[in-house]
Amino acid sequence: MLSEYFTSKRETFEQYYLAALETNNQFLKCKYERLTRLDFALAELKWNYDAHQIIQQITQENFVDKNRTLIDEICSSLRLPNNEPRDDKMVAQFLAMFEKRDIVLRQIMCEYLSLADYKKTEFENAFGNFYFILDIKKRRKEIYSSIHSPIQEKQNEIRKQCIHIEGYLSKKITNAPVIYSYLKQAIDLLYDTKTSESGTIVYSEFTHTISDELEQLRCGIYHEEYHQTDPSPVYAEGTCISDFIDKNTCVEFTTKPME
Repeated sequence: MLSEYFTSKRETFEQYYLAALETNNQFLKCKYERLTRLDFALAELKWNYDAHQIIQQITQENFVDKNRTLIDEICSSLRLPNNEPRDDKMVAQFLAMFEKRDIVLRQIMCEYLSLADYKKTEFENAFGNFYFILDIKKRRKEIYSSIHSPIQEKQNEIRKQCIHIEGYLSKKITNAPVIYSYLKQAIDLLYDTKTSESGTIVYSEFTHTISDELEQLRCGIYHEEYHQTDPSPVYAEGTCISDFIDKNTCVEFTTKPME
C-alpha cells in the first residue's frame, strides 16, 4: 500500500507538471510586437478620416487642413521630405499603410484573445488532486504561490484587456487608437522592457519565470539536478546591446539602430 501511495503521489505531480507546462505554452504563443507612436498616429488618422466621411457635408472642412499636425507627425516619423505635398494622395497612402499594419496587429490580438479564452480545466483539476495527498501541504502552498496563482492572475489581467480587443475583432468597436492601447497593455503584461543609454531590450519575463519554476518541479519529481537559466531576449534595438547580455551567452535576434 505504501508503494502504491508513493506511485500515486508521483503521478499526481507529473499530471500537474504536464498540465502547467501546456498552460504556460499558451502564454508562449502570444508574441511580442512593438507598437510605436507611428502605429497610434496612423490609427488616429484612420479614426478621424472615418468620422470626417460622415460629417464632412455638414462641416465643409478640408480633411488635410484639419489634420495637418497629425499628418506632419506621420511624415516626420517616416522621415519624408518637408517639401512633400500634404494632400489627399498622401492621406490615401497613409490609410493604406494603416490597413496593412492593422492586419498584422489583428493577428497578434487573436493570439492574446485565444489565451484569454483558454480553458484551464486540466490545470485546475491537476492542482485539486494535490489535496488528496496528505503529506505535501507545505509543498502545495509553494506550488500555488510560485506557479498556480501567478498563471491565474496573469490570465485574468490579460482577459480584462481582451474584452475590448474582442469587440474590435468582431467590428463592434472601431476606435483603433484606443484598442491599440489595450493591446499594448496586454503585451506589457507578458514582456518586460529594459533600457540603457545604448538601447532597448525586451524579455518574456513571466513565461521564463514559470518555465523555471516548472523545471524545478520536474527535477524534484525525477530527482535530477536543477540548473537555472536566464531569459532570452525577444527584441532589441540600439547601437550596442552588450549592456544587457552576458558575453558568454549566444543569442539570435534582430537589432535595429536607435531612431
